[in-house]
Amino acid sequence: MAGGIGSVVRAHWKRFVWMWAFPVMFFASIFVPVSARYPTLFLFAIDFPVLLLCGYMASKPVRDREITLGQAFLLIYLVPFLIWVVLIFGLFGLGALLNAIAK
Repeated sequence: MAGGIGSVVRAHWKRFVWMWAFPVMFFASIFVPVSARYPTLFLFAIDFPVLLLCGYMASKPVRDREITLGQAFLLIYLVPFLIWVVLIFGLFGLGALLNAIAK
């Protein structure tokens, strides 16, 4: 098992980057025209399988017991949630969302 969060990130960043990129991909999917026409279908046919694939790829160090469950929770669940919060409630996210609603 690895020591600190920094060493875990340096050793396994290629696995975690998939889960860290998912909130950006999920936020960008609201601008795809088909998602406005069929939002439930798009969510379950595109977004949800991509989330599962990203989670599976990011969980490889946990499955190999190279990191602890606490480190996994922080890097696989908490960091993507914080990225999503920044996108939605940040200036860019809020401005883009309001612009999309106004059109």
